[in-house]
Amino acid sequence: MLFDTSTRPQWWRWLPASLLWAAVALVAVRVGQPAWWSSLTGADVPAAVVAATGAAAFLAKVLTPAVRRLWLGGLIPGPVAGWLLDQRRARWQAAGPQERVRIALAEPAQPTWIGDRWSGWVTRVRHEYGLDLPSVWPRLWLVLPETVRVELRRADEAFHGASRWGAWSLVFALTGLLWWPVIGLAVLILVRAVQSGRATAATVSDLGEAAVDLYALRVARQLGLAVSGPVLAPDVAAQVNARCRKGA
Repeated sequence: MLFDTSTRPQWWRWLPASLLWAAVALVAVRVGQPAWWSSLTGADVPAAVVAATGAAAFLAKVLTPAVRRLWLGGLIPGPVAGWLLDQRRARWQAAGPQERVRIALAEPAQPTWIGDRWSGWVTRVRHEYGLDLPSVWPRLWLVLPETVRVELRRADEAFHGASRWGAWSLVFALTGLLWWPVIGLAVLILVRAVQSGRATAATVSDLGEAAVDLYALRVARQLGLAVSGPVLAPDVAAQVNARCRKGA
């Protein structure tokens, strides 16, 4: 999506987790003090923790895109992803209308709930209007008011922030090698990160679908198509698709 902000350099967003990790690592070293750490750091424990914090932040930054992709349904081995998707589809098909919405907005196409929530609105838009959203979205983005684009970017950044905390939970889990109680903190951080990831993925989905509902007609008008009525008609949507695809 064009409102993806995951690659923007916002180093200050890493400070809270980095400071928390440094504090936990310092306690872990003071209390746990494994022999191998002592032999590496000597007596200057605080300086070693400061240096290790930089390494931990770098590791979390490397892991964040992987966590994001995993939540969206990527990086899962093929057989496992296929089994998860089959299970989700079976549950969705057996559920009633209200229960279906809790499982997925449309028939599951991803092995994870977050993946389906993130991409399900694209399917709903296609079913409702006939729009090929991957082709139309760049034009829609250009006609959206700046306030709407800000909200979409903010929602995406919130999802990326949840992914970042998910990555930090893995770093905290590794810190459990110094002092095993840290693993409990890692689990708590992971649970909270997943909850936040689900909530923010739903927000991105809802805002994206709302943007189409409210502004798809503006795209058709900007393309010079004849529009009648308050809702984008399927024949007009087909013309929008054709214009955006350029015959491809």
